[in-house]
Amino acid sequence: MLAGRATCTDIVTAYLRRIDAFEAGTGLNAVSERPAAATILASAADADSVLAAALAEKSKKKNGTASSAPSALLPPLFCVPLLVKDNIDVAGLPTTAGSVALAGNVVAADAAALARLKGSGALVLGKANMAEWALSPSSTASSTRGATRNA
Repeated sequence: MLAGRATCTDIVTAYLRRIDAFEAGTGLNAVSERPAAATILASAADADSVLAAALAEKSKKKNGTASSAPSALLPPLFCVPLLVKDNIDVAGLPTTAGSVALAGNVVAADAAALARLKGSGALVLGKANMAEWALSPSSTASSTRGATRNA
């Protein structure tokens, strides 16, 4: 991204396509929920604006104006895509802990740990399937999405 060969939108789009390919093509069943693609891509576009500003600062530095390196202007997890385990609250998505008992549990706010990750620049692409209530060390079967298969 700093070299200008990719944007955050490019990276996020590639990950969304990969998730779609593996979820549909293999029955992996690893992703339990996703925000609307438009929502995720809007976040990536916002990150691209920040990236453009950082690259403009880099250009100023090359032209003799003192400024920070572009990486110093970006948050530490800038545009890092992640999936969040389904027992961690993500605003607007259900947090089910893999159980149908919580199927309608759509939360209004992010968990504190997730808020810190987002504040550091990470982008949430969705929720990862998990063993119901995280009770099984050997199985990832949930009553909401079924079993996650080994990749």
